[in-house]
Amino acid sequence: MKRIFSINHNFLLLQSMETTIKIIIVDDHPLIRGAVQQLLSSNSQFRVIDVCEDGGQAIEAVKQLKPDVVIMDIDMKPINGFDATETICKEVPAVKVIGYSNNDEVVYAKKMFQLGAKGFVTKGSRSEELVTAIFSVYAGQEFVCDEIQNKMNSYRQS
Repeated sequence: MKRIFSINHNFLLLQSMETTIKIIIVDDHPLIRGAVQQLLSSNSQFRVIDVCEDGGQAIEAVKQLKPDVVIMDIDMKPINGFDATETICKEVPAVKVIGYSNNDEVVYAKKMFQLGAKGFVTKGSRSEELVTAIFSVYAGQEFVCDEIQNKMNSYRQS
């Protein structure tokens, strides 16, 4: 899996342009939704166009609003982030999904990528990593947070 760093030309170009990236946040915890929305709203290049509390709401919002990026929690009911990601990536393939989870197991990240996600960030990641993930997937790159990347590297070295 490729890791993007700020030296990528497209990424630097995005940060310097007056681009507005439309984002939907999906999480079943109101506090997390609010915190992520507040973080992203502080960046003039991001516009949060909806917040959803489960995968079913996310699927409908994506079909109607056509965001650029979806930040998708995984452990939700009745439709979880895995199922929602798979549906979104099949039905609206232009949308870039970033998996966002408390779970820091590599298998979660791998499954999200297999279902079509372009990025994965744990909720224990620094806020800068989520911002970088958004710019990265919007620029057509894949992104994995440091926490998961380090685990993947240690598995490879074992």
